[in-house]
Amino acid sequence: MTAMDILRHLPFVPHTVTSADAIEALDAAVAHDPTASFKLKLWDGTTRAFGVAPGLTIVIKDPDTFQRCFGSGDPSQFAEGYIDGRIDVEGAIDEATATVMALRSTPVPLRGRLGVAAHVSPATTSHTVTEDARDVRAHYDLPGDFFRLFLDEQLVYSCGYFASPDESIDQAQINKLDLICRKLRLTPSDHLVDVGCGWGALVIWAAQHYGARAHGITLSHRQAAEASRRVKAAGVDHLVTVGVAHYEDLPERMFTKAASVGMYEHVGLSRLPAYLTAVRRSLLPGGAYLHHGITVPGGERTKTGGEFMLREVFPGSEIDTAPHLQQALEAAGFEVTDVHNMRPHYALTLRRWFAQFQAHRTRAVALTSERVARTWDVYLAGSAEGFERGLLGLHQILAVTPGADGTVTVPLIRTT
Repeated sequence: MTAMDILRHLPFVPHTVTSADAIEALDAAVAHDPTASFKLKLWDGTTRAFGVAPGLTIVIKDPDTFQRCFGSGDPSQFAEGYIDGRIDVEGAIDEATATVMALRSTPVPLRGRLGVAAHVSPATTSHTVTEDARDVRAHYDLPGDFFRLFLDEQLVYSCGYFASPDESIDQAQINKLDLICRKLRLTPSDHLVDVGCGWGALVIWAAQHYGARAHGITLSHRQAAEASRRVKAAGVDHLVTVGVAHYEDLPERMFTKAASVGMYEHVGLSRLPAYLTAVRRSLLPGGAYLHHGITVPGGERTKTGGEFMLREVFPGSEIDTAPHLQQALEAAGFEVTDVHNMRPHYALTLRRWFAQFQAHRTRAVALTSERVARTWDVYLAGSAEGFERGLLGLHQILAVTPGADGTVTVPLIRTT
């Protein structure tokens, strides 16, 4: 073994970063990103402008925060610093998020230059019924008016389906709801279950426009109450019911169709087989299931967005790869018949949400707190950037079950 090999295997002990270290590291990174344009303000008063006439200033208040943001392996450290007030942004937060993500992705070994700062591990969960309920309520039991600040009129909290980039978020969500119903081939003879129904948009749409009976379940009491109110207001309470329930509570062989839209991320990867089995058991022979969820590209299953998402936004969330989801569906007794990559649509959706949230940010602070508003600043902006860069994906997977005779019947041609 050479001396260099020995050095490579020695444990790295990070040193305290000086402002000179910080400037040197970012100088090297920016050299690989000619589009970078921002000003940096450091804890000791040092400032440095990168690019031409930068309109964005990133303020980092201590050396440890700089190490966490640029020297650790966790991309969520910028978000953590921002919501805790250790990082400030003078300018657009989405521009700052994009700038930091771009700098971190340059070929310059910033991590090797700066060392790995210590970080706080996220809370863990075993995904019991009690823990799932706790984690879901931590995100969704914010004041109802908070979500109205940035969602569409129907309160659809999942990606829309855009016919063009200029289409409104309201129309894109209508497109998505109808797409799901058409993929499931809903008719008045169907009984649909929406697992994780949110505020009831899908079950209401299925009843109003396809005459189907529908039942929605959620773990959030606030969501269930609002969904029930909206069902009654829409005049479909004779067809639609909503309840507070866990997927384990799904009755056996009651429904002809099932959907899960942006819900499986809360299940936990270790519980994915049990979840899909529960959905499978709830369906009558010949049933169909539409699975709509965030995915991660490549072959690595992961936690959504690192520690920031786990601790501050979606406690307990985990996402899978599209191929593994298909394998899990097949293992649960489904036959996969259609896979639809909708990644660009979620990027567009998040940009719409972010713009609307920023337009109503003062109200968001009044309803919650500055810390919550900062959390949603970087959650929405960072997620949009992640989908645009292909770091996250979104797939709709349609799967069916055998009929009473053991055969699977699907349309010969794809019409949706």
